[in-house]
Amino acid sequence: MNESKAHKKEEHPPKVTVLIVTVNAMKYLADLMRSLFLQKFTDFHVLVIDNNSEDDTVTFLRENYPTVTVLQNMKNLGLCKALNQGIRLSRSEYILVVDQNVVLEKDVIHKLVQRMDDELQIASSGGKVLKLTEAQDLGERTETLQIASAGLRMLKNRNTLERGAGELDTNQYNMAETVFGFPFHLVMYRRSALHAVSLHCADSVEYFDQDYFMYEADVDISWRLLLAGWIAFYDPDIVSYYYQGGALASRPRRIVRWSRYATSPEAFALGYRNHILLLIKNEQWSTLAPALFAVVRHELAKLLYAIFFQRKTLRALPQIRKMLSPAREKRKQVKKTMKVQPEEMLLWFGGK
Repeated sequence: MNESKAHKKEEHPPKVTVLIVTVNAMKYLADLMRSLFLQKFTDFHVLVIDNNSEDDTVTFLRENYPTVTVLQNMKNLGLCKALNQGIRLSRSEYILVVDQNVVLEKDVIHKLVQRMDDELQIASSGGKVLKLTEAQDLGERTETLQIASAGLRMLKNRNTLERGAGELDTNQYNMAETVFGFPFHLVMYRRSALHAVSLHCADSVEYFDQDYFMYEADVDISWRLLLAGWIAFYDPDIVSYYYQGGALASRPRRIVRWSRYATSPEAFALGYRNHILLLIKNEQWSTLAPALFAVVRHELAKLLYAIFFQRKTLRALPQIRKMLSPAREKRKQVKKTMKVQPEEMLLWFGGK
């Protein structure tokens, strides 16, 4: 493997830590790692947190990429805890979170660093993520013009969508602009911003809320950063590609809009639980009041849907009751970091 010396660990911290959480990622790793080590920007180090993969993920990385740091957990600790492990192990100015099934264009890291160096108020930055066709032989991947994500958008009823998901790219998201935030496909965070909104719990500091395990954590960190006065910046010239399975693609559009996690009853239940916790922790009465009817109607509709069609979701209700107290304690910490006025936050809750 011909890796540039610039990619190897140095005594001084790299500018960027590329943080990847893996679970049985062998199917995708070759493409991801190849795209990373072809980057125009070289002052980065790759850190992989493996959540107890049962395939050859760890072996492949250690044998083929000796400069990559791999931390192997003996059980699946969840996405959020693994991300927090990675941030604590790194010292870089920027943290680039990359999903295991993403492929980067050669200038992605260069453009992200350039943007964030130029605008110090940016806490997170990302770009346009297009879908790759799912094939048996990923070596024969096909790039498509179907959008996976152009950042996050929160509706008036507090449902969160990925902008452009499922749409054909006809340049409708070609304007550089601030957005609500980004999903974890590919997003660069400023370490100082994550530190500013971190949650101080009994035995650890959490940058990403570990109560979520995974779903809604991207929305949560985006919301906390906005409340604290930071911004998320979308640059359409930053392009990456995402292998996405057919579960969402094969569902009607209304189901995709209903839940980002409608791929299984378990995912729907976890997403439902975490969304309630998200509202408890981050919502403010001054911004909820104008949308109260829309929010209540949406939550009641989800509950009725669960009762009749996704009864496993009801198992989340006792979990929500149990987690209310920690959520309220974290809410107090969120309020202490708030810097924006309610009318500013209202601008982010738009659309039906």
